[in-house]
Amino acid sequence: MTTQFASTILLNGVPSHQPPLGKTVVYRFTFHSALVRGIVLLLWFGLIWALAWVSSRHFLVRTFADERMVYSREVLQLALARLPNSPRLHKRMAETNLLPTIAEAEPDYAQAGQHALHALQLTPRHGGYWHLLALAQEGQGLTAEAEQSLWQAAALAPADSQINWALANVLVRGDKVDESALYFRRAASLSAALYPLAFDTLWQAGGRKTELLESICTSPVGRVSLAQYLAEQKLYAECATIFQSFDATTLVAVTPLPQVSQTLAQLFEARQFAVARQIWLRLQPDATGTKSGALWDGGFENPTPLVLPHFAWALRDSNYARVGYDDGVHRSGRYSLKLLFTGRDSTTLQGEVQQRLALEPGRRYRFEAYVKSEGHVTTEGPRLVIGVRGKPFAQAPPLASGTWDWQLVAFEFVAPATDEAVFFDIVRTPKLAYDEPTKGVLWFDDLKLIAAEN
Repeated sequence: MTTQFASTILLNGVPSHQPPLGKTVVYRFTFHSALVRGIVLLLWFGLIWALAWVSSRHFLVRTFADERMVYSREVLQLALARLPNSPRLHKRMAETNLLPTIAEAEPDYAQAGQHALHALQLTPRHGGYWHLLALAQEGQGLTAEAEQSLWQAAALAPADSQINWALANVLVRGDKVDESALYFRRAASLSAALYPLAFDTLWQAGGRKTELLESICTSPVGRVSLAQYLAEQKLYAECATIFQSFDATTLVAVTPLPQVSQTLAQLFEARQFAVARQIWLRLQPDATGTKSGALWDGGFENPTPLVLPHFAWALRDSNYARVGYDDGVHRSGRYSLKLLFTGRDSTTLQGEVQQRLALEPGRRYRFEAYVKSEGHVTTEGPRLVIGVRGKPFAQAPPLASGTWDWQLVAFEFVAPATDEAVFFDIVRTPKLAYDEPTKGVLWFDDLKLIAAEN
C-alpha cells in the first residue's frame, strides 16, 4: 500500500519536514501573508475593471455606430473624444458630415474626408471606408481622387452593389462610359432594382446604343428588365427580340412573371398587341395552343388557368349561362367548351367566352369553329363574333335552334386598321326589351383563326 506523506510548505518554498524516500508527497499551500492576499484581490479587481472597460467601450461603439439612431455631430464628437481610435465611430462621423442635419444645413465634406481617412488609418482594408472617402472627395470637387478611392473600394469589396454603382457613375461623369459598363453590370447583378437606372444612365451617356445596355445583363432578370426598358423607349421589335433570345424552357423557369406582366401592360398601353402576343406565346409551356393560328388553344385542351392569361381564354359565368370545359363531349382531343343556358328571359351574352387577339391590319383571315347543340331553344341564337369594344366587324350567322351534331361554322374577313384591342366573343343581344328565354346546351371545339396567304 502506498503511504501519503503530508508536508506544509511555507511561503519561501522550504518544506517543514523532509519526506522519507519512496513515499508519495501531497503538498498543501497555506498563505500566511496579508501581502499575498492583497495581491490576489488586486488582480481580481483589475480583471473586473478591465472587463467593465471593454464592455463600456463596446457599448459606446455599438450605441453611436447604430445607423438606426440619429446623433448630432457634437454628440458624436464627444463619443470620439472618449474613443479616438474607433474606426466605426469615425465612419459614423464621416457619414454624418456628408449629410445635412437640423443643426447644420450644409454637408461638411472636408470633415467627412478627415474622419474617413482616420478610419482608413485604423482599418486600411475596408472597402466601405474607401467609399466614404470617395464621397467626401467628390463633394469637394476632387473627381480624380474620388475615382482612385473607388477603385480601392471596388477591389476590396467587389460584392458591394453601392460601391460598384458609385464607381460606375464616377466613370460616366469622367466620359469613361464603356469602362463603366462592367461596374453597372456588377451593381445591377447584386441588386436587380438598379437595372432601370443603369439602363437610363447608359442610354443617355452612351449614345442610345442597345448593345451597351445588353452588355450589362448577365441574368434573365436583367434581360427582362432590358426588354421592359426598350418597350418604354418604343423599341418594340428589340423588346420582342430579347424574349426570342431565350430558350423557351429556361424562360418559363426563371423569368420573373411580375416584370413580364408589367412589360405586357406597357405594350398594351402602346397598342402593340402583336409584339405583346409574340412575347406571351414564348412564355407558354405547352405549344399545342398555337395550332389554332391567331387564336390560342382553339381545341380547349388547356383547362388549367395560366399565370399570365393575357391572350388566353377568359371564361366567366353569368346570370344567363354557365361556361366551362367538358371532358365528356368533344369533337377531338380531350375537352370541348360547354355553354349551358340558365333559361332566363331576355338572354344576353357578352364577355362570357372571350379571347384577346392580335391581328395584322389589312390581312385576310378565315375563322372556323365546330358547334354541337342539345335542346337549344331560342328566338335568335348567339353569334360567334370578332370585334372591338363589343362592336363586331366580323361575325357568323346566329346559331340555330334544335339538337344537332358537330357542324362547321365559318366566315372570312379582312382585319381593319385599328389600334384598339380586338376580341373574339360569343354574343347574344335581345332585339326587344323582353324575349323568350334561351335554353339548352352548346358545345364548341376545334376553333381556328388562320391568316390567308397574300
